[in-house]
Amino acid sequence: MARIVIKPIMPLEIVFQSQEEDEEDVVLTALFNNTAALTYASEFGDIDTTMAYEINNKPYDFASKMLYCGLKSAHPNITLDEAKSIMFCGGESLLIDVLGHIEANFMLRSNEKKKKKFQVELKKKVEEVENLMESSM
Repeated sequence: MARIVIKPIMPLEIVFQSQEEDEEDVVLTALFNNTAALTYASEFGDIDTTMAYEINNKPYDFASKMLYCGLKSAHPNITLDEAKSIMFCGGESLLIDVLGHIEANFMLRSNEKKKKKFQVELKKKVEEVENLMESSM
């Protein structure tokens, strides 16, 4: 008998708090799943060849693209410009959350070599961002 273990996708919810008491908060859900991976590949190229460079040199651009792809899974009308705006408004904490969700979700489908490469790059970038956040306080 064959057995397949499927791990659940961890969604990232972004909440925009309403400024008015009578209005509800707006919640966007990003799903970093296979659909998001396919969206990335079709719109930006092979993630394996671009990821290391972009995480190290353009982390907000990379995270914005990934956020766009994750949001597009649940909100098909989202644009890259909207995702960039959300990313830049969210700052370092959103950057770290997006990268963490990518690691938790996308890396479920990767082989060990790809996982290790991504984790090394991600760990360096997260430490860098955290150090920047600490030095600015």
